[in-house]
Amino acid sequence: MAVQTGNASSHTDLLDKLKIFICDTMSPSGDRWIVQRYTTAAGSEELIVKGVGSGTDQIYVGLKAYHDTVADNFALILNGFTGYNSLLPFYNQPGAMSLAELPTCLPSLKSNPPNSTAIKYWFIADSYRFIVITRLGTTYHQAYMGFYLVYGTPPQYAYPLSASGSGIVNGSGIPIKQNDVTNATHAFWKPIDAFNGTTYNSHLSTLAFKDPAGVWKRLYMTTSSSLGSSYSGTFPYAEGTRSYLGGFDNMRTNLDGSYAMQSIVIIEGNPANLYGEFSGMKHLTGYQLNPEDEVTYAGDTYLVIPNVFRTSDSDLCAYRLV
Repeated sequence: MAVQTGNASSHTDLLDKLKIFICDTMSPSGDRWIVQRYTTAAGSEELIVKGVGSGTDQIYVGLKAYHDTVADNFALILNGFTGYNSLLPFYNQPGAMSLAELPTCLPSLKSNPPNSTAIKYWFIADSYRFIVITRLGTTYHQAYMGFYLVYGTPPQYAYPLSASGSGIVNGSGIPIKQNDVTNATHAFWKPIDAFNGTTYNSHLSTLAFKDPAGVWKRLYMTTSSSLGSSYSGTFPYAEGTRSYLGGFDNMRTNLDGSYAMQSIVIIEGNPANLYGEFSGMKHLTGYQLNPEDEVTYAGDTYLVIPNVFRTSDSDLCAYRLV
């Protein structure tokens, strides 16, 4: 696994820095992603890459820049594919999320005038997936691109792909703004129904993944009103919906001051189907923690990042750095 942090002047500068890191400089070199398409023409910037996984895998994901200077709206639209065809546009690649499926995005900004420290970023990558975290002021956006760790055998999960962000794109290809404070902006690891309080006329979330049948799914946290059991979303964040118990929302530190941490598992159904977990990520309580704090768990260092603009103890996630 490789990690890089730095500053970008715009969303397209961020895309360029990401391409250089995951395709050209990350170590070990055998984990590097392979460029399939890299368009740098102003207004149509786009990156499609292939991950090698174990060496025989072919993991296709893409990021497409969105520009609207008048509306002050900029983003990297996210997608995942089952292959690559050089003759096809972004939304028509094999296995892509179409515009009708409202893909996810990494909301961003474009400095005017350019500011080399406008966007702080963290890249975390290996041969199976890469993670992008950005900070814009006090707002944190996040994306997970590539394979998640499945709970099953290879024949059961032919292509366990995720292209999850922290914003929703509407049917016209317009992403939510980075400073939006509705449910249309939420971290994929704590998926909320984006329909609530927004103009997006569809019930979905920023959690986007392919299930064992190869179908794109968009789960958000719901519960059974009769049993109080989680129906879908991610464990253990969904457990907070058990209002009469508090779920994991009431957690505190261990007696020695350390933090208990759990894998973030994609779940659906009652009883729940357990699809798999996000690699290199953990749930933890935010008790006595601040954004960008670092905590140690099982000898590894984790970076604490909040759920976009939210600050409650149940709205933090930990990303493994080393």
